[in-house]
Amino acid sequence: MQMPRMNGVDLLKNAKDLFPNLFKIVISGGINIDLQSLEGQGLINGYLPKPFFPEDIEKLIQEILNQKNK
Repeated sequence: MQMPRMNGVDLLKNAKDLFPNLFKIVISGGINIDLQSLEGQGLINGYLPKPFFPEDIEKLIQEILNQKNK
């Protein structure tokens, strides 16, 4: 969420505008942002805190796909 020229929220907003069907998962070691608010705005589909394991990614992606198919 912290980058040199653009913060993560701005990137997510731009990605939503440019690619509305893109799934967006935030992966971070620690952020001071209300993730529920980002989900509510449709800016992210999920969040993985570091460290994580490959099965965590698989589980989150499956949850996102299950939600979209309801």
